[in-house]
Amino acid sequence: AQRSGGIVTSICAEEFSGLVRELGLNISGLRTIFYLTAWPVIDTIKVFFGATDEASQVDQGWAYDAIENRVLFTEGAVPAEDTTIYITYTRSNLPPSQQEGTNNLPDGDDDDSGAAR
Repeated sequence: AQRSGGIVTSICAEEFSGLVRELGLNISGLRTIFYLTAWPVIDTIKVFFGATDEASQVDQGWAYDAIENRVLFTEGAVPAEDTTIYITYTRSNLPPSQQEGTNNLPDGDDDDSGAAR
C-alpha cells in the first residue's frame, strides 16, 4: 500500500481519526504524505512549491518521518490542489538511524530530486 500511495494503519489502533482525515484528503485530491525514493541525508531535505528556487522553498509546515522515509505536511500546511511539490535531498546509502553525518556514495551520485503533483 505504501509503494502505491495508499494509507496504512494497524487494525489494533485505538484511534482512527488521522486515517479518516488522510482518506478525506486523498479523496479530495490533496496529498499530505510523500514517500521518498531513497534514504536522504536528513539535513539536506528541502521542500519547494511550484519551483526549486529559493523563493519557493517551504521551511515550515512539514516534517520528515525517518521510520517511514516520508515527508508529511501538517494540517494547516497542506499544499493547494494542483500545486507541484518538489522534495530534494542528497541520497545516502545508510538509513537515517545509522547515519553519522557522512554519506558514502560515489562522487556524482549524491542528489535525488523528484516532483509530485
